[in-house]
Amino acid sequence: MKHAVLFIAVSLIGLTLAPGAVAQTFTVPNVTGTSMADIYTAGAVLVSALESNEKEIVHIEYDIVYQGVTTTNYRMLSNRWSYTFLGFADFRITDLDLKVSLLIDTVWVPVGQDQLNDKLPTVTVTPDAPGLYRFEMTAYSFTYPYTSGHYGLMIYHVHPDAQTTTPATDQSLH
Repeated sequence: MKHAVLFIAVSLIGLTLAPGAVAQTFTVPNVTGTSMADIYTAGAVLVSALESNEKEIVHIEYDIVYQGVTTTNYRMLSNRWSYTFLGFADFRITDLDLKVSLLIDTVWVPVGQDQLNDKLPTVTVTPDAPGLYRFEMTAYSFTYPYTSGHYGLMIYHVHPDAQTTTPATDQSLH
């Protein structure tokens, strides 16, 4: 069974892709949707597009998200870069949202979120100082009859060789 699962929003991530890369069709090994093949293949397309456009990927994750349950992860970020968080979902998820928060003292302070009714949430963060960031993925709607699906998340910044301004002095984090 074939599903068109990835329509890369070129305007969202500012990339120019080769013809045919905008829409990819992937074969799902079974209708139960338990295979990660399509989300992994979609991620490979994004890696190629980002890296060919002078972006350095500093974090990639793939996971499953269930209806009504938020998945949470953490990452230290440097103040040397502006980071873009880019989420993407498999054919089962129709609305995927992303929220990014910074730990200040003992409180998680929201610094960005994407709540659009789509499956490509994007948030950009420019840290003032190195810090611990929490990112939360929530799927709000699914293709019937599914109530779970796989997502991918990439965090990237402009590649150091393409940087046009002098970064801050913090060299400790990526």
